[in-house]
Amino acid sequence: MTPHSIFRCVPGLSPPHAARLAGLWLLLAILWVPQAAAQNSSKPPSAPEPVLKAALLMKILPFIQWPTNTFDSTNDPVVILVIDAPDIHDQLRKYATNQTIGGHPVVVHRTLAETNHIHVLFVGREHRRGLEDLQPRVSNRPVLTVGEQTGFADTGGIVNILVKDQRPSLEISREAASKVGIRFNSNLALLKSIHWIHGSDPR
Repeated sequence: MTPHSIFRCVPGLSPPHAARLAGLWLLLAILWVPQAAAQNSSKPPSAPEPVLKAALLMKILPFIQWPTNTFDSTNDPVVILVIDAPDIHDQLRKYATNQTIGGHPVVVHRTLAETNHIHVLFVGREHRRGLEDLQPRVSNRPVLTVGEQTGFADTGGIVNILVKDQRPSLEISREAASKVGIRFNSNLALLKSIHWIHGSDPR
């Protein structure tokens, strides 16, 4: 039985709320289970870093609130562009298969030439210039910028995904998000592995 089917059995809980709770349950598992395992074992369970980061990104996306005019229709896809992170790109494509976010299908690209519309921009650590040369594509647009470099959320990025000793964590800049009209569902504030910078948590 999946988390979604479990929550659908709760009396009075609508399907959208059931899906949101199921997503939160999975996100809690990703963020907390590795830490609990590390506390009870000298060697935490091993998982490739790209797998952890791609899974975490996919699990937080349902808690992102884009401006109401971001999508023309419910058939418009959520477009994820991955720059200089081929392993994460490949993992995201696997996770995106038959996946929807708020009813929108998900597509993943790896070059700017593949798409004119971006909703999520993941900047790999190999892209040494960070967001500097990508600003023309994301400036003043509702694009969730995601990185994996120390200080990414301090230099204009919105979300930074870090993994240390098999323990994933998030740095989120509400200031950078608010500049482009992106908000966060208040349920994200329940996660203790999130460090909110440049603004308080969304509760």
